[in-house]
Amino acid sequence: MKLRNIFAAFTILIGAATAQAQSTGDFVLSAGWNHFRTQSGNQAVGETILEGVSSGPYNSKLTLGDADTLGLTGTYFFTHHLAGELALNTPARFDVNGIDAAETTVDLTSLRQKNASLLLKYYFFDAQEKLRPYVGIGISRVWFDSQESAPAAFTTQRISFKNKWAPVLNGGLSYQFNKNWIGGFSISYMPLKTIANTETTITVPDDEPFVLRNKTQIKLNPVVTYLNIGYRF
Repeated sequence: MKLRNIFAAFTILIGAATAQAQSTGDFVLSAGWNHFRTQSGNQAVGETILEGVSSGPYNSKLTLGDADTLGLTGTYFFTHHLAGELALNTPARFDVNGIDAAETTVDLTSLRQKNASLLLKYYFFDAQEKLRPYVGIGISRVWFDSQESAPAAFTTQRISFKNKWAPVLNGGLSYQFNKNWIGGFSISYMPLKTIANTETTITVPDDEPFVLRNKTQIKLNPVVTYLNIGYRF
């Protein structure tokens, strides 16, 4: 009788552990904090063109600051080990430093982007383990916001950016607190750059306006850390 009771208790424990696992058919919705750390360094400002005549190169160098956003991910487990993930984040704002607007006619103070990523992830260890490392690979679509400003009297400026696709490399840890709640931490890398196209229109009284055009390549190459809490459905 005692042996039967022990066996029954053991079976219940195994069943409970399996119920807490990330396994085939599970869907996990997570939210948390994204930190974008750019790997840009000092970057040269492109030449300015006026009526086909180029001026430059410039002594100015631009650098990009870091950004923090809110992240949202949805993960579906195709098998105990293989999962697909859609990741979104609120718009990120990167401060731009080092540009001399008077010298380059570029009045760029910040860069704003939003992106959506699709990842394929592989989870190590058995499904019932609480702590599971994983690796992932995927692709991200990145959108940049255009900007319009009036940096000086009789001057208007429009800056547009080229939207990009970028590969994503990802790795992290997942920890199962209980049947439904899951914590996670991941690090991703995106080799990402864009082109900033600037058109500065200067209106001179009693004369025709003229347009200065500048094209500058901007590298972000962010390392993105993501700390999150998730709920399994």
